Amino acid sequence: MDREFRYRCTDVNCRKDHRQDGWSEAINCPDCGMRSLPIEVEYKCLSCGNLEYFDGSRTGISCKACGFRVFVKPRRKGFKMVDCN
Repeated sequence: MDREFRYRCTDVNCRKDHRQDGWSEAINCPDCGMRSLPIEVEYKCLSCGNLEYFDGSRTGISCKACGFRVFVKPRRKGFKMVDCN
């Protein structure tokens, strides 16, 4: 995916935003070296299945493909549900 994603440093004294090509679970802050976490989260449209990235501060978001307003976080590969019965 050819796109820059935003990350925020977890260090209380730094807290700077950074951009990096491609999505990753975490990167190192170029300023202080501490861990930086992604601000944008991947969501999947329940109507058409289109994947989009949004930051947590936005509300009332709609799918760019079909206009539907309900999104879910898709499960990561490797995660399995355990049946407790």
